[in-house]
Amino acid sequence: MFAFINGENKWADLAFVIYGLIVFYPGLRLFIARMHDSGHSGWWALWQTLPLYPAMFIIRVFSNEWQQAEYDINKMSDAAAYGLDAATILSNTALVIGIWTFVLLVLPSSPGINRYNRNGNYKGAKRGFADDQYGLGKFLLDGDKEAKLEGIKWLEKAADQGNADAIYELGRCYELGNGVSENESTAMDLYRRAAECGHKEAQEALDKLQKE
Repeated sequence: MFAFINGENKWADLAFVIYGLIVFYPGLRLFIARMHDSGHSGWWALWQTLPLYPAMFIIRVFSNEWQQAEYDINKMSDAAAYGLDAATILSNTALVIGIWTFVLLVLPSSPGINRYNRNGNYKGAKRGFADDQYGLGKFLLDGDKEAKLEGIKWLEKAADQGNADAIYELGRCYELGNGVSENESTAMDLYRRAAECGHKEAQEALDKLQKE
């Protein structure tokens, strides 16, 4: 980095910049996706680099004087000495933030949906829209145990608003034991509710259970 700032090794620096530009965007996408998986903001990608920008500016301004003084503070001007201290503090701050960001990256993924890792129904579901609550709930049913439990909660919210698809899906959950304990009686009650709302598949499922 110091060679790049001082303008040395032009061709090597150019190759480094080209390579960086090629891998930057996909790398950033992967970084943000991984942060979202662990339930953290993708803005950590920016925060960990913020201290580096003023540090690089200070290095650019005083690097020649530092080299001439052989990094001996007693041989530098007051401005250069303060600049060296500031650049050191900023660089160390970036290092600490980078280490903490790495810790966040290796944390286990959050099961199901969190405030960052969500599907297209999340915002609408949070605002109380039954169709979005049903969509989010059904999406979560394909996850692990904790995700299924959360999915059931969203389906129940949608069902409470009279969403026939959500009522039917809850019936299937109770019939198959998906996310809840298997309970045929509860499944039939839910199918009956959905059928009363005009849900054709719910009526077919109810008829099937009544014949068994």
